[in-house]
Amino acid sequence: MNIRSACIIAAALLTSMCGKSGGTDGSSGTATASAPASQVPAENYHTSENPGKWKEREPEHRIQVSESRVFTEGKKKIRELSVFVSLQGDPQHYLEAGVIMDSALQKEFAKVTFKPGTPQYVFKLQLPADEPNAAYVIVKCNQHDMWLKRVEPLPRDKP
Repeated sequence: MNIRSACIIAAALLTSMCGKSGGTDGSSGTATASAPASQVPAENYHTSENPGKWKEREPEHRIQVSESRVFTEGKKKIRELSVFVSLQGDPQHYLEAGVIMDSALQKEFAKVTFKPGTPQYVFKLQLPADEPNAAYVIVKCNQHDMWLKRVEPLPRDKP
C-alpha cells in the first residue's frame, strides 16, 4: 500500500473514530500533549509519544520539524518546514516518503519520495502560511509503518 492510499484509509478511519477516547488498542491515541485523543487513529500511525508495537524502534523514526522560512510566491504566502528523521537508511530499512497533510488527514500539501538506501532524511515540506489549523508531517517506513508529527499553525498577526 502506498502512503497516499494509506492516508486516505486513515482519513476514513479518523472520521469514524471521532468522539472516541483513544485508539482501539487501548492506547491514548495522542500525537502530542496538545492533540485531542480522537484526532489521531493510534492503530494507523505511530508517534514518539505513542510508538505502539515499535517502542524499541522509536528513536530512529523520530520526526523533528523546524521552521525554515515564510516567503511569498505570487500572491500566496508559503510556509516552509525543515524535516529531519533520525533513521540512517539502507537498502533493507528506509523511508519511502514524507508528506504534510491538513488536520483532517485528507488534503496533502506536499510530498517527497525517497529511493531505497537514502542515507539521511533531511528534507523540506511546504504548506500555505495562512493554514489556520494544525498540520501533520507523516513519514512511511518500509518496515515500521507510518510515523506522524503534529505541526501547530503559525500564530495569527493581531490587527
